[in-house]
Amino acid sequence: MPAITPDHTPINAESFQEVEIISNHYREIETKSLDHFKDEFRKTKTPWIRFQRSL
Repeated sequence: MPAITPDHTPINAESFQEVEIISNHYREIETKSLDHFKDEFRKTKTPWIRFQRSL
């Protein structure tokens, strides 16, 4: 039996599977992006810390 939304629109199981695939795809992109920015932040932060310590 399909799920019913608050506006009484039926949703079939295939819709949920498609949403899960899309959600996983975007979660993977988000993880890769965050990892990239963390790496870039570490690269830019390190020289600044060295500079500050040398003062």
